[in-house]
Amino acid sequence: MMSTPWVTRAAVTALALTLGLAHAQPAHAFFDHFQASGFYVAGSGSYTIVHEFDMDDAPNLFGMPLSGRNKIFADDGAGFAVAFGYDADPFRIEGEYSRRSNDIDRIESDPTIPPVYSDAGGDITFSSFMANLYYDSQVYEGTDFYFGGGIGVSRVRADMHLTEETFFGPIDIEIDGREHVFAYQLMAGIAHSLTERLTVNAGYRFFSTESLDIDDARFQAPRVHILELGLRWDF
Repeated sequence: MMSTPWVTRAAVTALALTLGLAHAQPAHAFFDHFQASGFYVAGSGSYTIVHEFDMDDAPNLFGMPLSGRNKIFADDGAGFAVAFGYDADPFRIEGEYSRRSNDIDRIESDPTIPPVYSDAGGDITFSSFMANLYYDSQVYEGTDFYFGGGIGVSRVRADMHLTEETFFGPIDIEIDGREHVFAYQLMAGIAHSLTERLTVNAGYRFFSTESLDIDDARFQAPRVHILELGLRWDF
């Protein structure tokens, strides 16, 4: 009879260990889900839409920046991106270089606030180095929904010519320069495995930078909408 307390304690201990192991298995499986999958390279082509943006200050006939409100409109453009990353399923981290360019279509000027511009041309180009973080969520076998974000630096080049309407007649104004600015982006899309190593993806990203000061002209932060199609190769 003296052995009863010891047996009881042993039984309780065994039960506790059994329950502990039972609960430990899901936790172990949870951390196994984050096992590293390996390095990859990726590339994509894109269709880019630059939202109209304001030019608040601009060079003019007298060579001085004057406050005004002028909207710049750009044609749709194209671009590409290449990336090298590491897949730690379900997260991916990568470094990316991209280049996107859009032609300038026209300028709309407030006729009551000088300087007043009647025409515009040229192009604006974004060359960017970004650090991105993605999260992949499986939709069904072989197909993932992904979303992510990135920050970095973009070299923005504006090569533009404007026609200023003055008392003396139209005057051509040139804006040609570049600036390095902070940039950020948000991404979402669908990825589908074609083979064990090759994945195709289609998605959307929103890209923007700080406001720009280029060649005596001040531009509102541009907002770029990007539709992209790409491939990823896992090593």
